[in-house]
Amino acid sequence: MDNRRDLMSDIYEATSRPVARLSKAPQPLPPEPPRRSRLKITLLFIGFPLLATILFYGTRGLVVKAIARQSAEVIKQRIEQAKQALIAFDVTGAQSAFIDIKRIVADIRAEANRYGLLGLANVASVVSPRLSAAPEALTLLDQLSDKVLEIIRTSEFLKNKAFDLVVGGQGKLLITQLTALRDQVSDLGGIIEEMKAKADTLDYPVGDDALAFRADLYKSEQLLDAAIEWLSGVSHIAITFVNPSEIRPGGGFPGSYAAVSIAKGNLGTIEVRDIYDPDGQLDLKVVPPKQLRAITTTWGARDANWFFDFPTSARKTLFFLNSSKLYSEQDLTFGALLAINVNVVSDLLSVTGPIELPEYKLTLTSENFLDEVQREVRSGMDRTVGEPKRILKVLTPILFERLGAFSDFQKHELITHLQKRFAAKDMLAYIADPLLQAYLEQLGVAGEVQQSQESTLNDYLAVVNANIGGGKSDAVMTQSISLKSRIDLEGRINNTVTIKRAHGATATSASWYNTTNKNFLQIFTPRGSRGVATRGHDTQPTLSNASFKGYDTDSDLSAIEGSDQNLAGLGIGQTLAFNKTVFSAWLNTAPGTTRTLELQYENSQKLSPRTFTDYTFMFEKQPGVETEFSFVVDAPPDYKWKESNSTTYSYQTEAAPGKLEIHLTLIPI
Repeated sequence: MDNRRDLMSDIYEATSRPVARLSKAPQPLPPEPPRRSRLKITLLFIGFPLLATILFYGTRGLVVKAIARQSAEVIKQRIEQAKQALIAFDVTGAQSAFIDIKRIVADIRAEANRYGLLGLANVASVVSPRLSAAPEALTLLDQLSDKVLEIIRTSEFLKNKAFDLVVGGQGKLLITQLTALRDQVSDLGGIIEEMKAKADTLDYPVGDDALAFRADLYKSEQLLDAAIEWLSGVSHIAITFVNPSEIRPGGGFPGSYAAVSIAKGNLGTIEVRDIYDPDGQLDLKVVPPKQLRAITTTWGARDANWFFDFPTSARKTLFFLNSSKLYSEQDLTFGALLAINVNVVSDLLSVTGPIELPEYKLTLTSENFLDEVQREVRSGMDRTVGEPKRILKVLTPILFERLGAFSDFQKHELITHLQKRFAAKDMLAYIADPLLQAYLEQLGVAGEVQQSQESTLNDYLAVVNANIGGGKSDAVMTQSISLKSRIDLEGRINNTVTIKRAHGATATSASWYNTTNKNFLQIFTPRGSRGVATRGHDTQPTLSNASFKGYDTDSDLSAIEGSDQNLAGLGIGQTLAFNKTVFSAWLNTAPGTTRTLELQYENSQKLSPRTFTDYTFMFEKQPGVETEFSFVVDAPPDYKWKESNSTTYSYQTEAAPGKLEIHLTLIPI
């Protein structure tokens, strides 16, 4: 209020000076002017009060404009908060932000109405378009808030009801709501464009912000169009049940899968099969990865989960499924893949409650699911008739039925579980449509190997295991990873990674657990890293020399294996994969023992504290592997880390997240 009072005083003083100059000593009356002169004088006396009125309202308009400008920054912040909240499915947070915007607009409007400014602007718009822009801008802000709140209501409905609509045969309503949401987003884009035009008229620069927001909305329109098109036809999804007890780079061996169809937004058929079924009807012969040639001479869907980059694994899996006569002869094509592991099913059972399977004399719970199903698959009655995974065929439709009957509380509980599982990479999704896949990556559920500009990422680590002929022993393995980094005076980053794996099986453990864990291990590091020393690894086994004459080759696999080289003196391999330098070794662990592998390597990047003080480290966890993780980094001489106020920064966790980013700043001591 003090600033407003000062502004009003200055304006009053400035506008009162012309009045003072008109006050002069009395003069003799002049002769009566001609008729035209009298008209001029009359207009002067009429015009002066009008001019004074305009000045009066103009000065107060400056006050309102000052308030509006201060509020504009708050409004921009609220819009950004709402945008981020919507991306994170925080509907309540987005709604709160726009309700706040409506309150701010109402305050500005009330202040303007207090002096009748909005009415004056409407009357005077014929004289100056700028005068009419202010009330129109406020109206557009109101319209924007109303439209966003409308979008939020539709989004909330879809968030709460989409699964119910799909399962309950109300796909038409789902598509209708998605179409309404698309139209609402399009309308919002039009409002944004109008607001930009009004802001330009008012000389308030919002061009870049408006263009960026409009671009985001356009992407959303495209995304919704793609989703509507995908749902409106017939789509097929493969849900692979990956088993982390037999770990593979993409999260586990996919022993079984469910073929799910969606027709016009409605859930269609659900068919659970053994992964060997489509492979058994695959006429293609494709050269398998080198490390798998000891256990197979052909590549198929069962071993396609071979890549740490999940989209690559998913594309290979869908390629083999779609190539199998089991589906190609039906002209059926899978366009999406969802990989889930035992932790996801355990969470589902924790929400549904125990599920009884009378024919197996079993009650499955979140606690016993893995052991009981593993036991049934390995030694149950179904195995004797050649259908060892039939128990999953019986269980899956029951789970879907229970999901369709969830209460609102159960839905909320399930969503909370699923968010955690996606963050831990226990669930990963892929869809062949590029727009929808880009959205999955934006949500952080696609499992792609992270890529960053060199200027924003200084170090990176991922440790990836592959069980090859080691039974289901990964169910009883524990792992810890520690990375020690030291930055020298010249800015070189020297790293030592230590990987410890302990086998927890005992003499009383089931045979499929009580076997040597045969592990092909890959260490992903920044591109160009140089191996320095190793210890603790096993000798690399002799690879199969089987002939693959007449076999097809996979371009992605060939590119990776074409870069393969043995590092002389280190006894390990090195490849280039997904823009990372990957060191590889074997680490086999017998039951009841612990093995440790250590690798020293030098990062190709240099960190010059004189010109580049920000340091970023990223760790990505392998799907399906629980691991302890610790990280220690030493600053270069004469520097320390701002975040720890020390020359050393340390981080440690007993359960590493799916992705970890650590941002640090160097400062002189």
